[in-house]
Amino acid sequence: MLLGTAAARTTAARRASATSAVYMVKATAYEAVPGQTDNKPFVTADNSRIPKGYGSHTRWLALSRDLLRPWGGPFAYGDKVRVQGISPAFDGVYTVHDTMNRRYRHCLDVLVHPREHVSISQAGVKLQRVSPALSRNSRRSLASHRPSPKKLTAHRGSHSRQEVAQHAPRSRRRAHSAAVAVAPRPAKLALSKKRSPLRAHSKPSRARQQLAALPKRAAKKRTGA
Repeated sequence: MLLGTAAARTTAARRASATSAVYMVKATAYEAVPGQTDNKPFVTADNSRIPKGYGSHTRWLALSRDLLRPWGGPFAYGDKVRVQGISPAFDGVYTVHDTMNRRYRHCLDVLVHPREHVSISQAGVKLQRVSPALSRNSRRSLASHRPSPKKLTAHRGSHSRQEVAQHAPRSRRRAHSAAVAVAPRPAKLALSKKRSPLRAHSKPSRARQQLAALPKRAAKKRTGA
């Protein structure tokens, strides 16, 4: 148990020292063209494909072999490194994706586009690792801990589509009948229904009043023959 703890501490100390270590290198620039790369200019040494519309804003670089881990160097493909000392426009955090020619030592090469017309040759540039690249085991562990996508069809409503289709017309008819029953009647129609025909003609007309006011004639007496 103690040996395992000591080994873990030693590994952590090495990683911390490698991260905090600063290397003085010479910075140059390269373009993804056959004259400056191999016959596959858009494929880097770690099999990454240079994106369309790349340029200095892509923040990719290549390191000389003495700085890369396959040749005994401290950096690995995929490491995030901080570059300081080129210029305010080119200083920043880059990702290691490519390898320089074997004739270069203690150098870094910034990926730029031909349309930028950039030429860099700056010595005394500081190179420091910010974060190491993820190993395959780390990527697998991250993928295993990701939540699986939920199936949306597993927890739908309890009624099937057929049942909903059967009950839909009935519910609509009920809603229509309820709306007709609750709807208020017009005021004029309600008043006209409340009045009875006798009450409407109970008052004598003006012509009848005038006839009643006239003097009545005396009835003629019939005499016998």
